[in-house]
Amino acid sequence: MSSACTHHLTPALGSKSTQGRLIPAVSSIEPTVNEKTQTKTNLYKPTAVDETMPYDVDGKVYHPLEKADGFQQEGIASWYGDPFHGKATSNKEVYNMHSLTAAHKTLPFNSRVQVTNLDNGKAVTVRINDRGPFVGDRVIDLSYKAAQLLGMAERGTAPVRVAVLESGAAQKPVVTPASASGQVQYSIQLGLFQNRDAAELLSRQYEGEVRNVDRDGGHWYQVLVGGSPLYEDAIRLREKLRGQGREDAFIIRNWQPGPAALNN
Repeated sequence: MSSACTHHLTPALGSKSTQGRLIPAVSSIEPTVNEKTQTKTNLYKPTAVDETMPYDVDGKVYHPLEKADGFQQEGIASWYGDPFHGKATSNKEVYNMHSLTAAHKTLPFNSRVQVTNLDNGKAVTVRINDRGPFVGDRVIDLSYKAAQLLGMAERGTAPVRVAVLESGAAQKPVVTPASASGQVQYSIQLGLFQNRDAAELLSRQYEGEVRNVDRDGGHWYQVLVGGSPLYEDAIRLREKLRGQGREDAFIIRNWQPGPAALNN
């Protein structure tokens, strides 16, 4: 039985489900008013994946690395299998406990990592495709197959050395010409709608803004609230909104266009 614990985290345009994963924040709510509004919209086209986006778990903020050449680390390894087998990993793959993969808090996805069991000298090479573990001082969460090859499956944990053999390259958001003159900000997404009136209704309720976004080949309207260059400020606003019943509120990173871009 695995003693590991991992959280499945995916990038923006999703919200946490009760199982700890993220699900699309898409609403089909229709507005109760039909009047035209003057809500300003900014053209904004984010990438579907932002692997360098900070994230927080149990009050601690983690900053994923863009590259990790030469990275080494020692600590406790654990492994995970059921009930995560067959479910989505943080990079949107399907977790297979019989493949040689692992979860790490900050290493870029698709990094090839050698893990050595310091108790018996056994080593295995795994690919990073998930985030975690978030239990105690554990540094890596291995698949069941990897744990077997390291001779630690029965025990559940073991002291290991983690060494990056080949770093993955984290995907970053595309900065459009309109936003390049602005600054990075962290905002709260309250909803994502195909109906503009529904988006504007929610935006007015929270004094937010509506942005046009392209996603999966379709056009959507994203409702954002707040904006700060500090991730910690966004955490406080998110928790305040969740306390007001907006359980689906979550943090995204966006580029706020500068004055010159807004005037074009």
